[in-house]
Amino acid sequence: MSTTTPAPSALAVLDRARAAMTARRRAEVEVLEAALVWAHAHVPAGEDDAAGWRSDIIHTPGSAAALFGERATPIAGDGTPAVAEFAVTELAAVLDISHEATLSLVGDVLDLAHRLPRTWALVKELRVPVHLGREAARQSRDLDVDAAAHADRLLSWRPRRLNPH
Repeated sequence: MSTTTPAPSALAVLDRARAAMTARRRAEVEVLEAALVWAHAHVPAGEDDAAGWRSDIIHTPGSAAALFGERATPIAGDGTPAVAEFAVTELAAVLDISHEATLSLVGDVLDLAHRLPRTWALVKELRVPVHLGREAARQSRDLDVDAAAHADRLLSWRPRRLNPH
């Protein structure tokens, strides 16, 4: 009697690998979607809600300004909302990644959702890998809103041809 287990068929191994990659891509999209919801939940309502150095507060003699709270941080391109500074820090702690990596993540997903909505839809449908969607967001960040919309149309026209270059 043999104690070895039979070798799985090659097709079963490939199916397992495909399922694992699909699950990984879904998880990456879930992280982006959660970061987007978190960012939208932490958009300051106005200048008074955005904190920082204020000179209109009565100061004690010799003090230049008063520091309080947090400030709104623009981390993505034109047309995207600013996000409360400490919200990024909280998200970084939960995701167990650096503050800089979280700034990049939140900036990328804000650009995708607000400036490249067609590409964002393709990422959510798993038709474009997350890393390519994020690269498109980074590369288009300096474009104005109209140019970003045009880039989005071009990027989503033939999504299978997208590559890191």
